[in-house]
Parts: sequence; C-alpha cells; structure tokens
Amino acid sequence: MHKQSYSQPFYKDEQYCKSCHNEFSPGFGAMVVDTWGEWEKSSFNNPENPKKRRGCIACHMHGDISKIGEDVPGISTDGGRVKKNVVTHQVTGANHFLVGLRNPELEKMSIELLKTSASLEQSIT
Repeated sequence: MHKQSYSQPFYKDEQYCKSCHNEFSPGFGAMVVDTWGEWEKSSFNNPENPKKRRGCIACHMHGDISKIGEDVPGISTDGGRVKKNVVTHQVTGANHFLVGLRNPELEKMSIELLKTSASLEQSIT
C-alpha cells in the first residue's frame, strides 16, 4: 500500500513542494510566503553546477543532515526492501520551533541544518 500510494514519480519533483509552500492571500492575491521563489534565487538552485544544486527534498527530507549530498541507504517501512537512499518526513530546517514541539531531537537537527545553510560576513568601517 505504501509503495503504491507514496512512491509515485511526482513525489521526487520539487514542483510538488511548491504547490503548498508558496502561500498567497486568496482575497488580495498577495504573496505571503515565497519559499519557492527564495529557493530559485538562492545558491542552492545552481543550474551552472548541478553537483551543487540542492532542492527541497535533498535537504529537508534527508535521512542524515550531516551527509547531505550523499545517499543514506536503509529501510523506510517495516519489512520493506533496502533502498539506495531513504527520505524522511522529519522536515528538518523548516520552523525549528514547530518541529521541536513534536520532538526535541528534530528541533536540534533543524537548528544544525540551518547553521549550514548560510554564512555571514561582517566588517566595521
């Protein structure tokens, strides 16, 4: 049942994520959250270097945030076959507070992922 329901090809396409994670106000038509647009303009969407490109699934549904970009083999369901790469529904790196309400370990993972997502430089002039 799981394979038939959740192993459909469209689940591997980040366009599927866009359908829910871009939010707009239906009454005014104003964009409220533009997660997809932010990603499109980010260094994670790197069409010149596909090895550096990271879509939603690669980071937010990765089985081990310390190994992003690498496959994490494993079993996703009891009695299931060993897969080359298992994705999870941990949704790390999203709203760490909400994730933390479910599980403090997921909150910790989210914060660790967020720390790797950007770097800042400062200078005093």
